[in-house]
Amino acid sequence: MITFSEKQKRDWLEEYQTVVALYQVFVENRETLRTKQAEYRCDEVQALPIDFMVDVELKARRVLPLPLYTMFLRHPELLPETARVLLGQTWQEYGLGVEGAYRTLYFKAKNAQVRSFLEESYNGMFGANDTDITRTATGASTDDTTGEVDA
Repeated sequence: MITFSEKQKRDWLEEYQTVVALYQVFVENRETLRTKQAEYRCDEVQALPIDFMVDVELKARRVLPLPLYTMFLRHPELLPETARVLLGQTWQEYGLGVEGAYRTLYFKAKNAQVRSFLEESYNGMFGANDTDITRTATGASTDDTTGEVDA
């Protein structure tokens, strides 16, 4: 039987893994960290990857001692379980997970990952009879005899 504390601990570890996974995506792809002018929509500013990274690092620095924080920056997978649970709890409280303020970044990262996988798997060709998906998505059709695109 799972107790409340075991379930809560498992949830915090899952939150840690989720946040670190997105954080690692942005660390590995530094070109996504470009800043741009803030866009207001419905009295909210669009979340950018750099904002997410700064929030993750600030919250980590607040709760971890310096040696563990340094370890987190270099090798987050090597953190002891107690530190991972603490970070998961902190990030969940501040809404850095999938359901939080950065949910659009998680959605975009997931879609980019799926798109990349499909492009690698099918060499950019997704439709039946080697039809390029960009043509079918825009409503353009091809002439089978000449291969020209009809708009």
